[in-house]
Amino acid sequence: MQKASDCDTHNSVDDDEQLNLSLAFEYAKDFLEQTDKQIDDLNTRLTTFLGFGGLLLRFSFELPDACRSCALLKVTVIALTASSICINSYGLLANPVGTAVKPSALMSDEWFQERNQTVRAKITNTWIEGIRQIEEAGKAKQILLNRSICLLGLAAVVFAVNGMIATFFLECVSKQ
Repeated sequence: MQKASDCDTHNSVDDDEQLNLSLAFEYAKDFLEQTDKQIDDLNTRLTTFLGFGGLLLRFSFELPDACRSCALLKVTVIALTASSICINSYGLLANPVGTAVKPSALMSDEWFQERNQTVRAKITNTWIEGIRQIEEAGKAKQILLNRSICLLGLAAVVFAVNGMIATFFLECVSKQ
């Protein structure tokens, strides 16, 4: 009678392990998809600010530059905007991140002969490492995006100051 009880306890532990592994597998899969989506969102934002930078750069070439102050401000806007464009471009460079088990590997004898739980555990561990790599890449992209936004914001302020100087000090503009 005691042996049956031991067997039930052993089956219960196996069932719990299998449920925990299934939970970890599904959670890691969902988390990986969510992390990948965040990278896509960051890339979209980097692309958007790259476009804003290009537009601001285009307009900055038409800023008045007849007096020293206006010329200095114009060069500052161009430099800040160009820096922002470079940062956005660097943030959009393709970087291989995230390791994954290829489906073809699952059909190899090494993986195919393993127990289902073992394969799920190996895949989950691979995803965990991939998630770590993707999160690191995401943090780097966030830093680049924040720097780019700050540079574009500063460039816009300098652009506005140049416009105010040109408006209030017409002699600067009239020398053109």
